[in-house]
Formats: sequence, C-alpha cells, structure tokens
Amino acid sequence: MPHGVTIDIPTDDPERAKGFYNGLFGWAMEKVPAPNMDYWTIRSPDGEHVGGLLRRGGPDEYPLNFFTVTNIDDQINRVEALGGRVMIPKITIPHAGYRAQCSDTEGNVFGLWQNDHSAR
Repeated sequence: MPHGVTIDIPTDDPERAKGFYNGLFGWAMEKVPAPNMDYWTIRSPDGEHVGGLLRRGGPDEYPLNFFTVTNIDDQINRVEALGGRVMIPKITIPHAGYRAQCSDTEGNVFGLWQNDHSAR
C-alpha cells in the first residue's frame, strides 16, 4: 500500500526554481551526490521528504507524482498484473532509494518510490 506521495519537478533553471519553492513553501533542496545527475532532494521546513527537483530533459516534461511504497519490485509486478504499464523500470537513486514510472489502465502517468538511504 502507498504510504505517502512526493513530486518530481522538472526545471530549466534549478537555482531559480529552488529560490521560488523555498520562498513559496520554505522547502530546502540538497543536490544528490551522484555523478552525471542533476537532481536535488526537496525537504519541507520540518524535514519531511517532499520530492525532487531535476533538470528538464525535454519540453514535454511535467511534474510527476510519486507514491511511496514499501517494496517497489512488488508494486511494479502489481501494476503489470492489473493491466497498467511500466514505462521506466526501477532506477536506483544513490543514497535515497528507488523509483519507477508507470501508467494506469486509463493512461495516467505516475511514479513509484521506495526509500532506501543505503541504495547504491
């Protein structure tokens, strides 16, 4: 069962976006220590993980909601068994966890996220 929701926000100018969301919500961003990855974790003022900020990869990218799950592999299998589609298979985000991108039976796109600070 999902037990939380986070969001990934694509951006053309990470510094500008960081300033905007920090001013709007008080969010703090920290760059993920991974080579070749422009990704910043977002935390609320009370330290809760809210999501991530990433460099936009193309003009059609949009904010994406992620459902936090206990076991991403099980949930990926359930998506497929229920008639959904895995669009981007499980990816490791070092020191943070795992993500995958899926669509439901109606074509709605969503992400799955599993926290794991030991991910490598």
